Amino acid sequence: LEEIEMLRVLAGIGLNIAEFTHEIRQFVPSFNGSINYLLEQNFGDEIKSSLVNLQDNFNRFKSYTSYIDHTITQNSNREKRPIDLRSAVRSFHEIVLKDLQSENIALIEDYYGYDLYTYSMHPSELTSVLYNLYTNAKKAIKRANNADGKIQIICGKEEGIVYIEFLDNGDGIPESNVNRIFDAFFTTSVPLGIDASQNEMATGTGLGLKIVKDIITAYSGTINLIAPEQEYVTNFRIELPQASEEQLQQYG
Repeated sequence: LEEIEMLRVLAGIGLNIAEFTHEIRQFVPSFNGSINYLLEQNFGDEIKSSLVNLQDNFNRFKSYTSYIDHTITQNSNREKRPIDLRSAVRSFHEIVLKDLQSENIALIEDYYGYDLYTYSMHPSELTSVLYNLYTNAKKAIKRANNADGKIQIICGKEEGIVYIEFLDNGDGIPESNVNRIFDAFFTTSVPLGIDASQNEMATGTGLGLKIVKDIITAYSGTINLIAPEQEYVTNFRIELPQASEEQLQQYG
């Protein structure tokens, strides 16, 4: 019951975010125009530097707004279809690129094989899975005070399945917590106020990985922690059923 209540709260927050995103889009051209106008003025170096920083932060804001808007738009169409992992990861990489650059995190993509299509699923759910793993990885890298953050996404296929491995070089997951990370409400973070430092912002509800696992298992898939490759600390491996020939033909 507690879990259902929290999911209902999150669903309500999701509706508010959808409305906020819809409203905020109308202000973006005006903000862009004003920033570009100010950058063209003959200001001193200090003011110019501040304006460039403002522009960079606003570009990050636009990236997140675009991501939320894209996810909500996908979710409005409840039709399931096979998802091409190569296309999905590249699209996701493009969405978070500004954020990666600002955080000095390198994201590496590797693909093994072609036609990496999942069994029919909702596109927005796979995007949500990638985004949750990304935010967790980013927080782990912050906690590790790692100046050269690295994330790697590996996609491939084996007999009957396609897989995603999501690796990072953050502070890792203690052995004592490995069996609990997918439990509802399990989190090692304490929610903080808006004035918290960047390192302290590694917070969570304890539902992120729980929801990720629910999405994956709903499609008869699995998600597990496995041994990471060299230079990395954490590695989540997701396995999903591969699209059937009938589904691939149906959706072209």
